Amino acid sequence: MKQYVIYVLTFLGIVLGSCTGDDVNLDENNSDPTDVYIVGIKKDDLGVERAYCSKNGIAVTLQEISANQSSSAEKVVVSNGDFYVVGNTMDDNNENRATVWKNGQLFWRESSTDAIVSYAHDITVVGNDVYVSGLVISSDVEMAPVYWKNGNRVMLDDLDNGTVEKPVLIGVNGNDVYVTAVHYEDSFDLVYWKNGVRNVIDGNTYYNVTDLDTQNGDVYISGYRDWVQGQPGFGVYWKNGVQMEVANSQFVNSISVEGSNVYIAGVNNVNQGSMWKNSIQTNFANVMSLDDIFVKNNNTYAVGSNETESKFYINGVEGNLPAGVYGYSIVAD
Repeated sequence: MKQYVIYVLTFLGIVLGSCTGDDVNLDENNSDPTDVYIVGIKKDDLGVERAYCSKNGIAVTLQEISANQSSSAEKVVVSNGDFYVVGNTMDDNNENRATVWKNGQLFWRESSTDAIVSYAHDITVVGNDVYVSGLVISSDVEMAPVYWKNGNRVMLDDLDNGTVEKPVLIGVNGNDVYVTAVHYEDSFDLVYWKNGVRNVIDGNTYYNVTDLDTQNGDVYISGYRDWVQGQPGFGVYWKNGVQMEVANSQFVNSISVEGSNVYIAGVNNVNQGSMWKNSIQTNFANVMSLDDIFVKNNNTYAVGSNETESKFYINGVEGNLPAGVYGYSIVAD
């Protein structure tokens, strides 16, 4: 799901940039050095969208697959000092391929001949194992949910007669692998798979899923309900399958859990980006949507957007991303 280039802001000893060039001290009380990564998309001079990554405000080159094809960076995670970016690239036949970069270099790309098209949506890294979730389309299946563990594809149950709506999200808790999506056959069902076994959270649903987080044996899934029969939609999240409605929200885009604190990013009911910490709402007036949130050591990192630009926030302090850059995912390490 995004991409950028940042100006100059001082945070935890790191310099990130603002649109005015003025330095802003984001947290004088926290002197721990922290690396901040943002990924997304950036349009080049020809208008082609390219996968983008920055570290501490400095653009990081992601190894190019084809000079003439578009690409995207959907999510970034950090493990043991290495950063992994999952996204999508186009092959020589102009078909989409799930792709992972590690420290800027091509790490893995779906190339199986039986998958005509593959899409990557999410990534998590546990120890030396890299998990990617997404979809494949082939001559035999249409929009089938999958995950890849270290490049080896795992098909998820027997959805021969249905399709799965994007996105497909993944989380790992101990030895358990969780994947969630919305499946359509005769109706839309919100489902998750635990170690390949499908469970229905909500049948005949009008819900969409947007993010997944696992903490201390608990599984959190964020999403929203569509506008239905004249009733406005609203944001929700599920903890271990139990639904929690997010007050004053239209959409929930991202969830991050630290300890007992649950952080939600999304859109409030007056079309502003908002964050909810344990149901306490904070609005961000300069963006229409808060698209991703990450929390570490009680510090919050977020990216948001309006119709013309993307912004980032660290503990609520705003910084602008350059024109043409749209941020999809943020993480700190």
